[in-house]
Amino acid sequence: MSLVLTERDRFLLLYLWQNRYMVHRQVYARFWEGSDRKAKARRRIALLEKAGYLRCEENRYVRLLLETDRVLIYITKAGCAALVGHGDLPAKYINDYPVQSLQVAKLHTPARIHDLQVVDLRLALSRTLKVQSWFSDHELRLVRKELGQRNRVPDGVFQVDLNGVEREFVLENERERYYSQSFKAVLELLRRQHGQAFVLVVSETVIHRDNMVQWAKQGAWVDRPEQLLFGVYDAVATQGAAADWLSTQGPIQSDHPLRTGIRQ
Repeated sequence: MSLVLTERDRFLLLYLWQNRYMVHRQVYARFWEGSDRKAKARRRIALLEKAGYLRCEENRYVRLLLETDRVLIYITKAGCAALVGHGDLPAKYINDYPVQSLQVAKLHTPARIHDLQVVDLRLALSRTLKVQSWFSDHELRLVRKELGQRNRVPDGVFQVDLNGVEREFVLENERERYYSQSFKAVLELLRRQHGQAFVLVVSETVIHRDNMVQWAKQGAWVDRPEQLLFGVYDAVATQGAAADWLSTQGPIQSDHPLRTGIRQ
């Protein structure tokens, strides 16, 4: 590889490894600034792809989130090897990249849409909160596998500095239309695994959110309603922590930790 990787290149590759897939607009938003960031980002992505560190794959017929979301960007084996060589990724994950045969079959599915939505939510929450660290669902699954466990994992676990106090947050992006009992089972598992955390549940629609709020009024979090918060994807993806959030007791107030922890 003749291309010398910059610190930003390595961070981008690590971000791709953590999240598995991104689209161009997400890369622009996270790694470039300025009015000409799109042109600069495209040139650099093209160089990284030419050097073999990442791949961009297009499908002209299937739209993902936006009309422009037709190209998925993902890390390659060479990209993983570069991260390992720089000490950014443990050597045991050198072959942990999207495999081409699976990539072609599963490139444009509801699961990929879900994954890209999680990236949007991560970007928005990181922009509006003082996020200290973030573990993606992929990283959580790797840990689960190494521990010999089979339990469900959330879409992200992250630490936030809330006015000088570090608190754990959990992200659940719920595209699936749960029944009451199955959703309550999800909340019970989250309570057992992350009982001290703030749990952010994001749904596709207001109706879906309101249903989940009603179901949550009885169950695992009834004694900690301020820690279980519900939002709608479109609002959270654009406003992050500043979006409208509901607990089972109604809209959260200005003195709620999520509100007071918003970046000024």
